[in-house]
Amino acid sequence: MKKIIACLCCAVALTQPVFAAESAEVSVPVLSQSEKSIYRLLDEWSQAWRSQSINQYLSFYASSFTPEHGLSLAQWRAQRQQRFFAADFVQIQIVNPKIIQLHGENASVQFTQNYRSSLLQDQTVKTLQLVMEAGQWKIARETTASQR
Repeated sequence: MKKIIACLCCAVALTQPVFAAESAEVSVPVLSQSEKSIYRLLDEWSQAWRSQSINQYLSFYASSFTPEHGLSLAQWRAQRQQRFFAADFVQIQIVNPKIIQLHGENASVQFTQNYRSSLLQDQTVKTLQLVMEAGQWKIARETTASQR
């Protein structure tokens, strides 16, 4: 028999074999409020993307967000809107998210992102640099690298 524990804020399932003669206790890491908030941000951000809710999706980005590849913020927003509305569907899977840095009002989280839409399919390693803005974590920068 297996005991399954699900962490709703980051969609990570831990499994631990449980035998009748053993205690049913499983050691689960205790997360700080900041860590919980970061994992919740990932979950809600990916849900907004999956539901193709452009305004909700953009709300996860800091006012100081710096796009990759030299785009201005206005160019990046226009590109995101065009991509959102061009796809008939979007599927996003965040795999193995890890907070790699958390210091005060700055954090970084890295994960494998499986992306599939009616137009494109890819797998990348994504790093989000986060800042605390008005009491909430926001994405200040994101970088991607191809999965090999």
